[in-house]
Amino acid sequence: MKPLFIFLGLLLHSMNIYADEQHKHDHENKAKDTPALRWNMQGLMSVGTSNVENDILMSLQKGTHDPQKSGFNLQHIGLSVDFMIDSSTKLAVALQANDEEFGLEQLYLKTDHYQPITLKVGYFASAFGRLNADHHGNFWLDYPVINARLLGGEGTRGMGIELAHQLPVNWSSQISFSIQNADDETAISFLGEGHSHGDDDQDHQHINTEEYPFYDGVGGTPIVRTKSSQISDFLYTLRSTQQWQPSSSLTVNWGLSGMRGANRAGKNSKTYLYGTDLTVIIHLTPTHTLTWQSEWMQRHFQVGAYQDDIMTIKNNTLKDSGFYSQLLYQFHPQWKIGLRYDDATGDHALFYGQRTQDELRSDRYRISSLLTWSPWRPLTFHLQHNYDVADFTDKKASTVWLGASWTWGMGHHE
Repeated sequence: MKPLFIFLGLLLHSMNIYADEQHKHDHENKAKDTPALRWNMQGLMSVGTSNVENDILMSLQKGTHDPQKSGFNLQHIGLSVDFMIDSSTKLAVALQANDEEFGLEQLYLKTDHYQPITLKVGYFASAFGRLNADHHGNFWLDYPVINARLLGGEGTRGMGIELAHQLPVNWSSQISFSIQNADDETAISFLGEGHSHGDDDQDHQHINTEEYPFYDGVGGTPIVRTKSSQISDFLYTLRSTQQWQPSSSLTVNWGLSGMRGANRAGKNSKTYLYGTDLTVIIHLTPTHTLTWQSEWMQRHFQVGAYQDDIMTIKNNTLKDSGFYSQLLYQFHPQWKIGLRYDDATGDHALFYGQRTQDELRSDRYRISSLLTWSPWRPLTFHLQHNYDVADFTDKKASTVWLGASWTWGMGHHE
């Protein structure tokens, strides 16, 4: 990791020099066509302890940037850069790293030059729900259970194009539609999950037969394909958001989301995701704010007919659903307290007893309490307790995390 920190340090230093020179140039010449640079760097690390072993913790903490073991965790380091081509167009780049990997999070071109249409082209997070596009902005130290289960621990992303339209109504109303590749590794509910062996058309896949046949797909399904073969296989996302402000002290945000794309469990099988979210913000006083945010989502995962030497599967549909609901109360400019409830479940399994042993489909719930302190605007300390109950383990996990997050930069990055 040392070369990574050296690289990031040199990059930030060079960006500061560039930004300072550009600021002087803009101030002196008032050149509107000079590209601007805005950057932001984020980090999150934590230390924790639990009454369960690390292998169970890893099964409970399915977010890629969740703390996943007792002791210290480097959860996330991110660098986001916006290159402003002109007043309406930007090139956005986001890099990320944790204690195991370093990679590209997003890279896209976005413009609202053709208002009221906003166009986004490149590699970006799908606009499904409240947190998929920006799960690093959450005050909790871990990702909601249902989000990690259906959208993946990193959030579903892919190469593609997105169009957003601000509707001409008396409140803030937007509808967006995107088409992306369904085979990005983050798209676990579609073509981005599991390991295939040999050619894509080959029927035999990786099998684990310790108790009964387990395949690498969702719910133990066999992997039949890994690539899109026609336009109907692409990942389609539709989202509608509404924002009302009945008074100066009350803001209400409501969203509806839908997603459709090919999955691996059949030559023509598809996955459908549906979701709705609600956020209510109440400004009790200038320094006291209460935020209630909830999100529900459901997945219909089609499984095509399949037969090999071990098993025979008929056409089927696996259904999974869940929600989280969280309250965050700011009772002081530097202090917040929060409570969150997570719940996830499914309807049935392909094999008897399998769902109760599946970390990504069994019934479970989590109760999380949170206290945050921000002594300095770029720095926040998080104290969080999780109480987890899950069918796939007979142990009730009680875990305490102490985390520190920081963010600094020049300019705003979405």
